[in-house]
Amino acid sequence: MKKKKNSPKKTQKNKKEITSGVCMFAYNNDQINYVKLAVLCALSVKKHMKNNTTCLITDPGTDAYMKESMPLHEKAFDHIVVTPIEKIPNTRVNHDSPYYTFNSQFTNHNKDQIFQFSPYDKTLLIDIDFMVANNLLDQIFDSNVELAMYSDAKNLRNDNPHPNEIRLHRGGINMWWSTVIYFEKTPYAKLLFDIWGHVKDNWDFYKFRYNFPGHMFRTDYAVSIAIHIMNGMFENNMISTLPGTFMRFQDQKDDILHVHNSNDIIYLANDQKENWKDLPVRMLDENVHVMNKRSIERHYDKWMECVT
Repeated sequence: MKKKKNSPKKTQKNKKEITSGVCMFAYNNDQINYVKLAVLCALSVKKHMKNNTTCLITDPGTDAYMKESMPLHEKAFDHIVVTPIEKIPNTRVNHDSPYYTFNSQFTNHNKDQIFQFSPYDKTLLIDIDFMVANNLLDQIFDSNVELAMYSDAKNLRNDNPHPNEIRLHRGGINMWWSTVIYFEKTPYAKLLFDIWGHVKDNWDFYKFRYNFPGHMFRTDYAVSIAIHIMNGMFENNMISTLPGTFMRFQDQKDDILHVHNSNDIIYLANDQKENWKDLPVRMLDENVHVMNKRSIERHYDKWMECVT
């Protein structure tokens, strides 16, 4: 009797590796060099986080400028998505300390398209002025959470933000910050971005309906309305909070005094009622949304030394 040949063992196909990374948008204008700040932001991510594969979304003009004048972009970004964008007028009033104000174009209307742009299964979307100084946000990649953001924020003095950055108006809905958004490529997450796009396309209606201030298109407001709609017009408990429970921010009227290291920075916290009471504040190992972009540029070279 012939022996049966050993049949080859059936092997399972390798499961698709789940990818993760950090994305950011940057569109230069004549006042703010966004891509310069994006390079610093990405290198900070690479220094402090383990989920540190990075992707820049930008337009052809900004991309060409970056590749010509910023050689460190190759170290900063693992992926670059270049796509034409219409510069829809959206004027933002910027402050550089309490003493200087300037206007600039703020191109943010395609932020809801990050679901399509991101090359990752798990994405952390951050603004280019959100300076990472620890690995706290790595925790979200290891969770079962599909969507996470911050709804609470504290300034350098540990005070709450302006009332319109807590609720869209006095009797309105809670505001969620679009500064940092974590999402997975799931239908649930996609629904949020689709509704966000709908709110953007019908901005005048939703501005009237939710009665929020100002004329600028603001993604914090758009995503907050999208969350409210997604939750059946009730206050939300369906979006998870990112690690750390609140987002630390530097106000536009605050400044930076000294960069000791990328995780050790001394800020000058402005007293908006009495400027002579400005307070030095040391931030150690804490992520900070640095809203005064000119203050970053003044310390850019030193900051870059710390992350490279």
